[in-house]
Amino acid sequence: MSDEALRTLAVARRNVAADAKVPTDAAEEAASFEQNLEYLGTVGIIDPPRKEAAVAIDQARQAGIRVIMITGDHPRTAVRIAAGLGIVDVGADPADAGPVLARWTDRAG
Repeated sequence: MSDEALRTLAVARRNVAADAKVPTDAAEEAASFEQNLEYLGTVGIIDPPRKEAAVAIDQARQAGIRVIMITGDHPRTAVRIAAGLGIVDVGADPADAGPVLARWTDRAG
């Protein structure tokens, strides 16, 4: 699904008693509700770029601005979306984003 620029979500269910205690702590909630789930399937959803994104990227390039994309998407999803926007210089490891942003922040003061 990532090759098609889809975000992948697993869907599951679990029966919960009507009188079940509802946890108030997020960690407790995850621990109690994310057990004994029945996997139902996988779905893919698309979160397309805004319509004006390609135009803005083109205008930035014409102004001499180097355009890069930083995303938390799966690398194959990111490549597909970037290609659709005309950002074709792909090759950075997503794990490199943090240090790169830190250097930019340091330079900006």
